[in-house]
Amino acid sequence: MMLLSAHMIIFWLSQDSNVTPPVCLVAFTAAGIAKTPPMATGIEAWKTAKALYIVPLLFAYTPFIGGSNFEIMQVFFTALVGMYALAAAIYGYAEAKLNKPIRMVLALLGIALVWPHQIISVDIAAALCVVAVVIKQVIDNRLT
Repeated sequence: MMLLSAHMIIFWLSQDSNVTPPVCLVAFTAAGIAKTPPMATGIEAWKTAKALYIVPLLFAYTPFIGGSNFEIMQVFFTALVGMYALAAAIYGYAEAKLNKPIRMVLALLGIALVWPHQIISVDIAAALCVVAVVIKQVIDNRLT
């Protein structure tokens, strides 16, 4: 499994050039289609693709490759919620605009969810907190 993980890490990180300026061919193509400034689109693509840097850590330090079905699903779902929380913290928007304290809380929850530990209670508590923040954002968005 170690060899497969090493190869997956190298393959995954090789995809980084698609969204990282100044190369970012995918972002430049999207900018041409959307008629937006290419470098600004490349910067936004780079910010959106932060998960590219998290997934290789999951390959290396969790049972994401080679674990039991339960372990794989646990890593997948906690990482999915964690990446959502991190993206919301980076952009300052989940389902509505986020204030700075909520952004900090989401950043910490996102880190807790993608951190390579196998403590299910921490994952469940952090995921429930992220879901609570999202529900609050949806309710606040509907009220305004």
